[in-house]
Amino acid sequence: MCCCRKLGEPGTCRDTSSYCGPNKGENAELRPALKEDLQIVCGEFSLELTPEEFSQEEEVVLKIEKITNHPRYDESKGPIEGFDISVYHVSNPQALVPQLDPKTRNIVPACLPVLDDNEYYNENGIFAAWVDPEPTFKTALTNLAKYIFDNMLTKETLLTKVPCSDPGWMASDTYYPHATTCYKDDKEESCLTFGNSGSPIVRRLNKRGTEEYQRFSWVGTLSMSKGCDQTTVSRRASARYPGIDIEFFNLKSSNPGVFTDARCYLDWVAEQYGYKAPYGWKKPRSCSIPIGGKNDRNKTDCKSLSVKSQQVRQCQFGKFGSTDFECKLEEFEGYSYNVWRCNDTKNEPAICANNCRGVDPKAVIAGGIAVIAATSASGSVLGPVLGAGGIGIAGLSTKYETTEKTSCNSLYFGFVITFTVQP
Repeated sequence: MCCCRKLGEPGTCRDTSSYCGPNKGENAELRPALKEDLQIVCGEFSLELTPEEFSQEEEVVLKIEKITNHPRYDESKGPIEGFDISVYHVSNPQALVPQLDPKTRNIVPACLPVLDDNEYYNENGIFAAWVDPEPTFKTALTNLAKYIFDNMLTKETLLTKVPCSDPGWMASDTYYPHATTCYKDDKEESCLTFGNSGSPIVRRLNKRGTEEYQRFSWVGTLSMSKGCDQTTVSRRASARYPGIDIEFFNLKSSNPGVFTDARCYLDWVAEQYGYKAPYGWKKPRSCSIPIGGKNDRNKTDCKSLSVKSQQVRQCQFGKFGSTDFECKLEEFEGYSYNVWRCNDTKNEPAICANNCRGVDPKAVIAGGIAVIAATSASGSVLGPVLGAGGIGIAGLSTKYETTEKTSCNSLYFGFVITFTVQP
């Protein structure tokens, strides 16, 4: 699939792989996914290829009959301009009903977001997502179990709501579009990366339910990430290929993840199902306020963080014999990491600040190995989706029918969101 990426794009292998053929993949191309290319699978918690007769999962496959992108989402500019949400309409919602029985279910309804942040238990949210599986050649033959755990199972990470702003070391003030909200790992021990895009974050409601049966609201979907700026890199001998050293990445970030704020689009989502916003419902003021400056981007005079010494210096483009005149996404044939690198003033490999030339925040949805329908399902072409948690497998889905009023929201829109929980 890396043959589909044009020369110069992250993850391309047109000029290195014989699989691209004599024409170097000139006739291969990426295209937007069609509804026929995709499925929504609820109840899935592993990407491992296992026959259903052996699987512990109780999957429900929903058929997509229509994909509705927000009309103001600009595919050419990506999520940096906002309106990064889509709705998947399904034709067989009744297939979910048996799995929603409170006594036996493994698919639990999530409440709609509340307008007042004080109605949440705290500032924390649970981010559930897939990752873009790392190629197996880096893994020792004895580490199959660890590989499956790291790459094939859904991950749940505790993130905290934070202001949308660049990390202090960058001395930058890049743009965060209106109707977005930001979350990050307070300990800066993890990073949002490829395969995560379009995945949901939920927050626990205050004084709703019991300790045994807590209630959570869906508050947004991951729109973009500006890079794993605290990543450390080590190089060691391959366990499988003698004489070859391989780089290993410990992905960490002080950059926040930028999420589409679900509150800002509830009225639009409701319209897709023939509903209107309830009387008295009003969007938060933050839905119309962007943060940062659109012009603080593509700078040649920008900060860098040394991978070797963790010292803040400057990126140096086109010096020390380098032919790179912009930051490059860390990648090899068919795979990319959400890490932007340059060489600094001491010719050490370094991580670029958000405003450096070449840094593209939409790379989190376009840089990974997944392409065509798979990448599109998690947001690369269609934008993060109300209905897809990555690689076309639903971590979040809409029930396409009228439901009874629940106690989740006093202002009720007439539809319900569900998310998958791992047994």
